Amino acid sequence: MHAKLAHVGHLSSFIVEIKKFGSNNDLSLKEIREGERFNLIVKVLHISEVIKDEWMLFVWDGTDAPPLPIETKLEDETENPLPLQLEPCPVSRDILCTFPAVGTVLRVIVDQGDEKLGLHLVKAGRWVKLSNIKCEVRDGLWRGVLMPFTKLRYLPDDDDLIIHCQRIYDERVASKWRRMPLLSFPWPSYITETGYPDVPFVTLMNVLNYTEVLHLFSTSI
Repeated sequence: MHAKLAHVGHLSSFIVEIKKFGSNNDLSLKEIREGERFNLIVKVLHISEVIKDEWMLFVWDGTDAPPLPIETKLEDETENPLPLQLEPCPVSRDILCTFPAVGTVLRVIVDQGDEKLGLHLVKAGRWVKLSNIKCEVRDGLWRGVLMPFTKLRYLPDDDDLIIHCQRIYDERVASKWRRMPLLSFPWPSYITETGYPDVPFVTLMNVLNYTEVLHLFSTSI
């Protein structure tokens, strides 16, 4: 019980910190909403030309995007299964293994032929502020859209907001329940029980990076 209360207290503090993120229009990925304009301060993990003259950014800030309902019938999955990614060709495992194990990686597209943002010049590993970005839902997955009025600005690594993002992320991964998604706050529902109550809680990214073929773990999907 004491461990559970401590966990609740830790996540409460973490969520309060996220709400202090910036101005009223600066959101973390945890707070994104469909169809509205807002600003995101994110780290560019990867950039790819998915089709000719159309680029996709893979961005992250250490938080979890809101969960989405899957609006499809189970019997339709055989003929028309939902995609596991939005890009036409999946990202290679070597690149995926460089992504952080915790936090949503948001796919962000830009209009075809819109070169004013110079996305092909953006380097992975840089923190940026995306002003006036929109988000939409495609096939049960979040997607960011850079519009003609969207602005991209580079941020230095010692920017106060970047330090804040990194600090709350470090605090999250340092906690006992660091791999648990924020949507499970304050405590996950015990839908099922297993005979392995002490196995570690991990994300699917952890599983992808694990060196052993057979391994016991718990995860939430």
